[in-house]
Amino acid sequence: MQDRLEEFIKENRAQFDTEEPRHSVWEKIDVELSDKKVKTLNSGMWFWKAAVVILIGAVTFLMIDRYNVEPALADEITTLDEFKDLETFYTSLITEKKSKIDSEIASDEFFTFLETDIQEIDAIYAELKKTFDEDQETPIVLNALVHLLRQKLHLLSSQLDAINEVKSDGGTVTDVSSL
Repeated sequence: MQDRLEEFIKENRAQFDTEEPRHSVWEKIDVELSDKKVKTLNSGMWFWKAAVVILIGAVTFLMIDRYNVEPALADEITTLDEFKDLETFYTSLITEKKSKIDSEIASDEFFTFLETDIQEIDAIYAELKKTFDEDQETPIVLNALVHLLRQKLHLLSSQLDAINEVKSDGGTVTDVSSL
């Protein structure tokens, strides 16, 4: 049945094309089509506008976050380098003072109380250093480590001063009671 309808339409096509709708009908169709296009375009446009705003916001956040992290990392690196320099400096001074004390002292008995104090400081220093190395590179821990190095240096300096005082008084360094 459909084939017959198609044949009829093909044979009588010229008769169907003779009539045209009024101009007002075409205008109504055009207005309806243009409204649908505008609505369709506008409804889809808000989605794309929102996607662009979100994308720009995300890129901005990532760029700001990236540039804010790098200065903090640079500060940590300089803090670590600064500590290593301080540690090297104080360690060299401590080693120098220990060698002077060792060359001045003839008896090990004289040095036992000093060694005990130094061992206690070294134990505390080792614990703090472990904390410092385990990503706890805070200024508080750094200051505590430097303070311990200074304490150790102060102990050794005090001992050297006492030895020099005994020597200047004409005593012998092996005389423990004079210190």
